[in-house]
Amino acid sequence: MSTARTGFFRQGVEKLAMYKTPAGQGSPRIYAGSNENLAFKHGLGVRMVLAKYALSPGRLCKYADPMATRACTAIASYVNSDTPKAGITKDNVVCFGGGEQGIQTLVNSVAGPGDAVATTSWTFDMTRVFTDIQEVERMQAPLKDGVHFTRDTADVFIASLRNPRVKAGFIEAVNNPLGTIAPRELIERVLREAPKDKLVVIDEAYYEFSGNTVADLLKEHPNLVILRSMSKAFGLAHVRIGYLLGSEEVIAKLKAAKPTFNVTGLTQQLVEACLTPRGIKRAHRARELVRRERDAMVAELEETGISILPSKGNFFTLQVPGKAAELFERFKKEYGMVFRACSGDLLRITVCTPKENKEIIKTVKEVLLGRKEKKWRQKLRERAEEERAMWSVERTQPLDKSEKDNERIFKLTCKWRDAGKLEAKLKAIARIAESRKRDDYERKNCAEFLALAAKANADVSVAAEELAPLFNGKIGNDAVVNDLKEGELRRIMLAAFKESRNSGAREREF
Repeated sequence: MSTARTGFFRQGVEKLAMYKTPAGQGSPRIYAGSNENLAFKHGLGVRMVLAKYALSPGRLCKYADPMATRACTAIASYVNSDTPKAGITKDNVVCFGGGEQGIQTLVNSVAGPGDAVATTSWTFDMTRVFTDIQEVERMQAPLKDGVHFTRDTADVFIASLRNPRVKAGFIEAVNNPLGTIAPRELIERVLREAPKDKLVVIDEAYYEFSGNTVADLLKEHPNLVILRSMSKAFGLAHVRIGYLLGSEEVIAKLKAAKPTFNVTGLTQQLVEACLTPRGIKRAHRARELVRRERDAMVAELEETGISILPSKGNFFTLQVPGKAAELFERFKKEYGMVFRACSGDLLRITVCTPKENKEIIKTVKEVLLGRKEKKWRQKLRERAEEERAMWSVERTQPLDKSEKDNERIFKLTCKWRDAGKLEAKLKAIARIAESRKRDDYERKNCAEFLALAAKANADVSVAAEELAPLFNGKIGNDAVVNDLKEGELRRIMLAAFKESRNSGAREREF
């Protein structure tokens, strides 16, 4: 994208570079570059709102409530339920088309050319963009080791706020892209010691994942403004909805300064649907899943020596000095995975679905651990080739082999637990079944295979259809399943799980 000056715009815009985002990188196999809440599944309320618009397109001809009154009321109720001491009403809330629109309105409202705002050395990219457009200087308080908000950071931040040129300060409760937090006690100190005529904006976009909030201090500090988003925890990134919390006087001025009709009617109704008691519970379940997945991914990668910053968001950041851009391209081109390269040293990865997270861990290990990981893969590949060779030999032999040999083939088949080897397992099971009577013992083997397929997230219905001809009917209606209803399938799956754990331990020895 050209950055040549045109002469048509103010100096801040002429110098501005295009904001780069991983979005729009074709159709990657796994997209983990924009901190979306990919674990969130919307409920009936949201689907009903979407259905209403689909069935009544005439709604699209009308402007929505410019103050988003019902959405603000729902948000106030939600904040009070999470933080009872907040004690806010709809008059303490203003909605925006995304949190960044809230930042833009704040910057435009408090500062102009020649003014300044206080930030930290790492801050949200859009804060940089909007201050540059307004030709507003950023006085940056350095983070310790470039990542941690400490007492020294707070000291510099407070000193900046006392500068007459500085009109407001921006602190991220969870830093994006670092994932580190600004401790509550240090935020409280900033609020106590900062001049009361300067706004202190706390970005809590990742509040639901961190639990780090100062919403209970809104009444105590009239200069406190809190920025939040529903793109993350509530999975509304596509329709863009953020909001600011503050005193009634501050919020009234921001409502006057914001764009008119800036939040669509569809978005407002989706906010209401998400903030019902049932919708909030759904968001909490998704939040806990993301937290567990994040912590598990970080722990597994850190065990191998990979350097990761401590994170309280729905993402984590790898420290890869000087290699971020190179690794971004490699993950995208060779593995179909899109992450976010931040400067030259950081690679940010969004927590995705559990299945995608396993793929991410596997790929990150392979790329960053180099030879060690390749040796492990080579051992597994050699073992797989040995088993393929054995199957190839067996196929050249008559099928009337002994019970012992057939059982040996079946056990080898069970080692292929991933869905990608489903077809090979089916063929092997079929050969065993054809070579002996279809008795109860064979039914047990068939059930065990279906259990293993289920554990591997394979398509069990496909497996059942393939095996059905061996039992004169569909497996689902066959005695094979009926015989297992009294706990047999549970016992088989437990045995398969124990065997898989032992197998996994053997693989790690490599």
